[in-house]
Amino acid sequence: MAYNEMQKKETYSGWIIIIIGIFILISTMSFHYFIPDNMSYQFDDEIIDDDYFSDTATVINDISYKTYINARFLFSIDYPADFTVGEPPNNGDGRRFSGKNAEFVVSGHWVLEDIYENIEKYYLQKKEWKHTVTYERLTDKWFVLSGYDENGKIFYEKTIYASHEGSLIAVTATLTYEASENTYYGKIINHIFPTFK
Repeated sequence: MAYNEMQKKETYSGWIIIIIGIFILISTMSFHYFIPDNMSYQFDDEIIDDDYFSDTATVINDISYKTYINARFLFSIDYPADFTVGEPPNNGDGRRFSGKNAEFVVSGHWVLEDIYENIEKYYLQKKEWKHTVTYERLTDKWFVLSGYDENGKIFYEKTIYASHEGSLIAVTATLTYEASENTYYGKIINHIFPTFK
């Protein structure tokens, strides 16, 4: 009698282990089913690395360009193909690129609507933060600021102000370079900023 009771307990324990194992297996499979292999995520709902970079380059006026697409804020822009692409930030908001005597930064962020409820207010605030502005243009969807930073380098910056997922966002691309390279980077500005969208 005691032997039969012990056998029943062992059988019962065995079934519990099998059921738990099956549950863990199904949970793992379901979780991976919803995460594509070409994406990596952080468990606080922020994308780490889901950006797209074109494999082929386009040559314009003897300068090669590739395209960068940001998945979090859904913007794209061309960048010089010989620029070095920086590591992705944890929140997936953009990228930093480095070139000869130059730095190119593109990023997006949510706009505080109670402070910057329209593009003009946001534009005026951004202008106030700049050291010296020598060129500016404001439209109802984007604005450009250009001039010199505190180190005497030239900057050219374009910001797109838009609605995304029911909230306001600002997406900004900034090219900063040595003043001695103005002729070369002037050509690059003429190409990359019209591609920013």
